[in-house]
Amino acid sequence: MDKLAQPTTEPQDADKLPDVSLKRRLLSAPTLISFAIAAAFVVFMVTRVRIDFAAMWQYISHANPLFLVLAVAFYYANFPLRAYRWLVFLRNAGVDRDPGVRLPSVFSAAQMCYLGWFTNAVTGFRLGDVYRSYLLAKENRASFPRTLGTLAAEHVVDIVVVFLALVLSSVALLGRASPEKAPVFIGIGVALLAATAAALVGMRLLGLRMAKRLPVPLARLYTLFHEGTLGSLRQLPWVLVVSLAVWCLEVAHLYMVARALGFDVDLSLLFFATAAAALLIIIPITPGGLGLVETGVAGVLTLALAPPAALSVILLDRSITYVSVVIIGSGLFLVRYLRGRRSAGRRAGPTPR
Repeated sequence: MDKLAQPTTEPQDADKLPDVSLKRRLLSAPTLISFAIAAAFVVFMVTRVRIDFAAMWQYISHANPLFLVLAVAFYYANFPLRAYRWLVFLRNAGVDRDPGVRLPSVFSAAQMCYLGWFTNAVTGFRLGDVYRSYLLAKENRASFPRTLGTLAAEHVVDIVVVFLALVLSSVALLGRASPEKAPVFIGIGVALLAATAAALVGMRLLGLRMAKRLPVPLARLYTLFHEGTLGSLRQLPWVLVVSLAVWCLEVAHLYMVARALGFDVDLSLLFFATAAAALLIIIPITPGGLGLVETGVAGVLTLALAPPAALSVILLDRSITYVSVVIIGSGLFLVRYLRGRRSAGRRAGPTPR
């Protein structure tokens, strides 16, 4: 199971796709370094904070199963909604108008999104974004650089929504909790938002001019990426509505996790914690934000909960948003891999005697 995907068709676009091997990526130096960084965050949290493991186990062992099921349902409802939003981006960018391209169904696109999450969780530096584009290019004959551009636009919208959620939830928390951690996360959000805005303005004003100075193959690839990124941002009001629905599901699943443990946490704090988690996941330092998210979000939740309670919430939450993604994603990856192998064998025909 070396390759991330088995090609089902050759892409119509002549762009060269990256040779992505899961085995090489898992054992690569960047991935090992990112896991080492994640381990350092976990060690820091365990050694610097007095953790009452008995109290944590008491909370988790008595978790309400109904609320846990609802938490899982809300989290996994996110993937078809994200897939639908991605299809809107792809249509906005005109990916479906390329010769021979047929966009996937929402169900198939949701599988690609999920496998992208899985790849982000087991490799470093958000390789899942590349893998999702790779899957669409291989299986649906789409342009790889243009598809990658739609994911860049997706991150632009996510950063805007996360930043607004951070600011609004911080304002709502004033007077009800001491938001001393808010400036840190808002500062990170401002930096990401400023970098994103600068990149978009630079692409808009100078991108195509600079592309003319590149060698022809690189200029062609950049032009497709440029079209995919800026073209995706059409119908922005509708995209923001869908993104808000995605965001509400994220908050709802964290709320259900807290309720499963018997905690009634203020929604403003949950909005802030969810925004902080999303912000930390965007930063491509560790696989799936491992270590970084646990440390940051647990710190936010201690504004309303005792440390053992806060750690119980984040531990149960990450068992859904990280551990289950790795386990189920491994199974989904294996199924698609074997299906691709069988399809490749049928196309090759019987082996001559």
